[in-house]
Amino acid sequence: RRELVVVPGGGVIIDTPGLRGVGLHRDAGALRHAFPDIDPLAEQCRFRDCRHETEPGCALRAAVASGEVSVRRWESWQRLQRELVWAEARTDSRLRSEQVRRWRDLTKQSRPSRRGRPG
Repeated sequence: RRELVVVPGGGVIIDTPGLRGVGLHRDAGALRHAFPDIDPLAEQCRFRDCRHETEPGCALRAAVASGEVSVRRWESWQRLQRELVWAEARTDSRLRSEQVRRWRDLTKQSRPSRRGRPG
Protein backbone atom coordinates (compact mmCIF):
# COMPACT_ATOMS: atom_id res chain seq x y z
CA ARG A 1 0.00 0.00 0.00
CA ARG A 2 1.11 3.58 -0.57
CA GLU A 3 1.78 5.88 2.32
CA LEU A 4 2.46 9.61 2.66
CA VAL A 5 4.80 10.40 5.57
CA VAL A 6 5.12 13.97 6.85
CA VAL A 7 8.72 14.82 7.76
CA PRO A 8 9.40 17.08 10.76
CA GLY A 9 10.64 20.47 9.62
CA GLY A 10 8.69 20.37 6.38
CA GLY A 11 8.37 18.03 3.48
CA VAL A 12 6.79 14.70 2.77
CA ILE A 13 7.95 11.29 1.67
CA ILE A 14 5.80 9.05 -0.48
CA ASP A 15 6.35 5.36 0.22
CA THR A 16 5.30 3.54 -2.91
CA PRO A 17 5.98 -0.19 -3.09
CA GLY A 18 7.81 -1.06 -6.28
CA LEU A 19 9.28 2.41 -6.78
CA ARG A 20 13.02 1.92 -7.15
CA GLY A 21 14.27 5.48 -7.43
CA VAL A 22 13.40 9.12 -7.49
CA GLY A 23 14.95 12.04 -9.26
CA LEU A 24 14.72 15.73 -9.91
CA HIS A 25 12.19 17.08 -12.33
CA ARG A 26 13.67 20.04 -14.19
CA ASP A 27 14.51 22.01 -11.06
CA ALA A 28 18.12 23.17 -10.80
CA GLY A 29 17.16 25.01 -7.60
CA ALA A 30 16.48 21.68 -5.93
CA LEU A 31 19.96 20.51 -6.87
CA ARG A 32 21.49 23.66 -5.38
CA HIS A 33 19.43 23.10 -2.24
CA ALA A 34 20.52 19.46 -1.97
CA PHE A 35 24.21 20.31 -2.56
CA PRO A 36 24.75 23.76 -1.02
CA ASP A 37 28.50 23.17 -0.72
CA ILE A 38 29.01 22.32 -4.40
CA ASP A 39 27.53 25.39 -6.13
CA PRO A 40 29.90 27.97 -4.57
CA LEU A 41 32.85 25.79 -5.55
CA ALA A 42 31.61 25.37 -9.12
CA GLU A 43 31.32 29.15 -9.43
CA GLN A 44 35.04 29.48 -8.59
CA CYS A 45 36.15 27.47 -11.62
CA ARG A 46 38.43 29.22 -14.08
CA PHE A 47 35.98 28.74 -16.97
CA ARG A 48 32.33 29.71 -16.76
CA ASP A 49 31.28 26.64 -18.80
CA CYS A 50 33.43 24.20 -16.80
CA ARG A 51 32.10 20.65 -17.03
CA HIS A 52 34.23 19.59 -14.04
CA GLU A 53 35.87 16.79 -15.99
CA THR A 54 39.27 17.64 -17.48
CA GLU A 55 39.29 21.44 -17.65
CA PRO A 56 42.25 23.22 -16.03
CA GLY A 57 41.42 25.42 -13.06
CA CYS A 58 38.39 23.43 -11.95
CA ALA A 59 37.74 24.43 -8.33
CA LEU A 60 35.35 21.54 -7.80
CA ARG A 61 37.85 18.87 -8.86
CA ALA A 62 40.47 20.58 -6.66
CA ALA A 63 38.08 20.39 -3.69
CA VAL A 64 37.54 16.68 -4.35
CA ALA A 65 41.30 16.10 -4.63
CA SER A 66 41.93 17.92 -1.33
CA GLY A 67 39.18 15.99 0.47
CA GLU A 68 37.01 19.08 1.01
CA VAL A 69 34.27 17.33 -1.00
CA SER A 70 33.96 13.55 -0.94
CA VAL A 71 34.25 11.67 -4.21
CA ARG A 72 30.92 9.99 -3.55
CA ARG A 73 29.16 13.34 -3.03
CA TRP A 74 30.73 14.76 -6.21
CA GLU A 75 29.66 11.69 -8.23
CA SER A 76 26.10 12.00 -6.88
CA TRP A 77 26.03 15.67 -7.89
CA GLN A 78 27.30 14.81 -11.39
CA ARG A 79 24.72 12.06 -11.78
CA LEU A 80 21.88 14.41 -10.82
CA GLN A 81 23.26 17.11 -13.16
CA ARG A 82 23.05 14.62 -16.04
CA GLU A 83 19.55 13.65 -14.97
CA LEU A 84 18.44 17.29 -15.02
CA VAL A 85 19.77 17.74 -18.56
CA TRP A 86 18.04 14.54 -19.64
CA ALA A 87 14.73 15.65 -18.09
CA GLU A 88 15.02 19.06 -19.73
CA ALA A 89 15.73 17.48 -23.12
CA ARG A 90 12.49 15.52 -22.92
CA THR A 91 10.51 18.76 -23.22
CA ASP A 92 12.97 21.10 -24.97
CA SER A 93 13.22 20.17 -28.66
CA ARG A 94 16.23 22.46 -29.22
CA LEU A 95 18.20 20.78 -26.44
CA ARG A 96 17.11 17.33 -27.61
CA SER A 97 18.29 17.99 -31.19
CA GLU A 98 21.58 19.37 -29.83
CA GLN A 99 22.12 16.15 -27.86
CA VAL A 100 21.29 14.00 -30.89
CA ARG A 101 23.74 16.00 -32.99
CA ARG A 102 26.47 15.62 -30.34
CA TRP A 103 25.95 11.83 -30.11
CA ARG A 104 25.93 11.51 -33.90
CA ASP A 105 29.24 13.41 -34.12
CA LEU A 106 30.79 11.26 -31.39
CA THR A 107 29.65 8.11 -33.17
CA LYS A 108 31.16 9.30 -36.46
CA GLN A 109 34.46 10.10 -34.74
CA SER A 110 34.68 6.66 -33.16
CA ARG A 111 34.21 4.81 -36.46
CA PRO A 112 37.37 3.66 -38.23
CA SER A 113 38.25 5.59 -41.35
CA ARG A 114 37.23 3.95 -44.64
CA ARG A 115 40.20 5.46 -46.50
CA GLY A 116 42.81 3.03 -47.61
CA ARG A 117 40.50 0.04 -47.30
CA PRO A 118 39.75 -2.14 -50.28
CA GLY A 119 36.23 -2.29 -51.45
